[in-house]
Amino acid sequence: MFQTFTISLFGNRRITNGLAAEAHLEQVLSGIISEHAHTTILIGRNGEFDLLASSIIRRLQARMGHERCAHVLVLPYPSKELRENEASFSDYYDEIRIDAESQTAHFKSAITIRNHRMIDEAQLVLVWAEHPGGAENAYRYAQKHQIAAVNLAKQKITDGITTL
Repeated sequence: MFQTFTISLFGNRRITNGLAAEAHLEQVLSGIISEHAHTTILIGRNGEFDLLASSIIRRLQARMGHERCAHVLVLPYPSKELRENEASFSDYYDEIRIDAESQTAHFKSAITIRNHRMIDEAQLVLVWAEHPGGAENAYRYAQKHQIAAVNLAKQKITDGITTL
């Protein structure tokens, strides 16, 4: 049995330069998936970064093989969007999880609780945090709990090569 490497992704709702974020994240994820027998990527669906990252994951699965990488949507509670489009979601994501702890919490704290559970499960947390918000909070939570975390928006990219 092989061991799964788990990554949790977080990013700002709005991204200043989507093309730069896309190129950088695709390069980093491609390298990580290449290094592991199986990678599980946990992601939400709360803004531009999440949608961009999901598109990259799907592209990498097509190129590198679905057996190498699982694309897992983690929601804080069953949303109206999920209920109305469950078949489409099931076709798009390899797995859909509803976090048990966050779905019973007050809706204002549910996303933060879900984020913490995603981080606690990960060996690596990748964020795209250009400004304060939930992605930066996730980054700080990971650091506080000694989970490897990288803010890709703050990395210097030299000659198209990035090292983590």
